Amino acid sequence: MEPTFVRIRIIVGGIVQGVGFRNYVFHWAKKLGVHGITRNLPTGQVESILEGETEKVESLVRLIKHGPKISEVTESKIEEEKFIGEFMVFKILR
Repeated sequence: MEPTFVRIRIIVGGIVQGVGFRNYVFHWAKKLGVHGITRNLPTGQVESILEGETEKVESLVRLIKHGPKISEVTESKIEEEKFIGEFMVFKILR
């Protein structure tokens, strides 16, 4: 069976900046083989755009919703977008 691919935008809020959240997302994205970006937003939230095999992206979404131990995710907004294969790697944007 051929793998299916998805693109997900997830924005999380709470205690998510200044706690290594983007590095956490980067680590797991690399480990799972998911491509995309993660960045801090001026609102205090963290946005991640994820592209890859459905199963791997869903695993990463679960990890993001939990966050690293010193973070506290109190809200998450998830949007599925059309997969376009925009990313070849995963990057942290400053």
